[in-house]
Amino acid sequence: MTTIRKLWKENICYKALLLILLLLMLVPYLHQELAPLAKIFLIWGYGYIIYDFVTGRTLWKRRSLFLLLGFCACYAVTIFLNRETAFTTNLKALLYMSMLFILLCGSRRTEQNKETDRGEMLRREITILTRTMLVVTFLLSLVCLMTFLLNLSGQYPLADGSLAYLGMIDGRLWGLYNANTGGALNAISVVTILFALQVQKDTGRAFWKAFYLISLVVHVSCLSLSGSRTALLALLAVLSIAVYLWMPMEHWVKRKRKPGRVRLFLLRVLAAIIIFMAGYAVCALTGALFHAIPRGEVQRITITRENRGENAAETNAQEPADGKNDEGMETGAAGSAGDIIAEAPSENTETEVPSGEITSPVRTDGGVLTGRPILWRAGLQTFEKHPLFGVTREKLVPATVPELSNPAWEPDLTAGGVHNGYLTVLICSGITGTACLLAYVVVNVCNFRKAAAAKKQRKPKKDSIPTLRKGAIALLLLFLIMELMEARVLYQINFFLFLFWLIVGYLTADGEDAYEKSL
Repeated sequence: MTTIRKLWKENICYKALLLILLLLMLVPYLHQELAPLAKIFLIWGYGYIIYDFVTGRTLWKRRSLFLLLGFCACYAVTIFLNRETAFTTNLKALLYMSMLFILLCGSRRTEQNKETDRGEMLRREITILTRTMLVVTFLLSLVCLMTFLLNLSGQYPLADGSLAYLGMIDGRLWGLYNANTGGALNAISVVTILFALQVQKDTGRAFWKAFYLISLVVHVSCLSLSGSRTALLALLAVLSIAVYLWMPMEHWVKRKRKPGRVRLFLLRVLAAIIIFMAGYAVCALTGALFHAIPRGEVQRITITRENRGENAAETNAQEPADGKNDEGMETGAAGSAGDIIAEAPSENTETEVPSGEITSPVRTDGGVLTGRPILWRAGLQTFEKHPLFGVTREKLVPATVPELSNPAWEPDLTAGGVHNGYLTVLICSGITGTACLLAYVVVNVCNFRKAAAAKKQRKPKKDSIPTLRKGAIALLLLFLIMELMEARVLYQINFFLFLFWLIVGYLTADGEDAYEKSL
């Protein structure tokens, strides 16, 4: 009972349960069934915030948090100025986003905890959340892989009249959700597993080591079959950067004297290139081997369900446009995190669609980025017309459609926005909101630099905290790279937003705490 009470008091139970809910809501079929539960977490979260404000205000002592709240205040002004378009939906998104900012980025150790082992508390919380996430993602990916092995392919209607796909579609593994959602989930899981294995190397149990290895195989297999280029290239880039920055190359050089900087630099660059090429080859070979498995005839399945409009997404946590063309942004105009409408999911063509699907106009100007530059130019023109406060996430599509140079790309814009997280912030929140986010980044980068300079003067301890920190930085880099082609971590509440700001909260807490110790 004591352990459960501590987990509850430290808000770990809330984070773990919400993590499970958001992961399950990535599946379109489950989203509208589970969406009402999100209201419980909204009430629970704000109840905890109010309780903390009245008792100790430990959530409000992190100074950089107020920059995020400033971003929310600017977005509230944007919502009011554009209140004629989806006012209620935008307001709900703001409430959820503000709550998660406070709970994930505002937590701070109390006076009582200052006397305890902060590292042990951090390890326990991260271990619980990491294992929770990996167990759920493993089960989801395993089911997706089974749809491939059983050669299942089908579709089912959603409550809004759109279609969600199941299994293999046009040579890509969609499984339970869109191929690009699955690819991103697999990439995140692979990075998490690699660093979890590093932490478990000396202290972990054999069971968890075996589980991590099996999960790694499943996630790599699903990523290879998903055909998601953004997720794969982002993963390989992050692994290459991690090898370059953190791999101890000194042990590879058999010399009595310490090798020179130029030699070490060349070794690190070579190792990073090898990791990138080897990873790409492994994924290509894995996909080829799976496709070579004899699986018999395709099993066509059709699921029917009632259209229950009253259970429409309350949290904007699903993405109705998940899977536009090659890798459509998994955050659609209606904000659902997992909904898929009847659009071409093909990786290799801009006009190929599942059988029986209504085709959109032929588009020949998409290029290697499958039309993203066209959407980006239109988005920039929208920003030029609304530079100060932006247009809100729900108004992004109607405000940008008139700016398209080719109307044939309107379905992609309607389904997935402008397919760039940074440009989405600029369009939705304008200069004011973007300035608050940039200030938040600058403040925390300065804290990290000061903390790093102070740590060099102290003798390092042998524990798992540095490895956890490196893992968090690697996941943050993965998100930042994927946001170049997607937009998942702001405005629309989903698993990716939750995980991103959870990581940011850990890193900012680590930076501020280390900086305060150095004073």
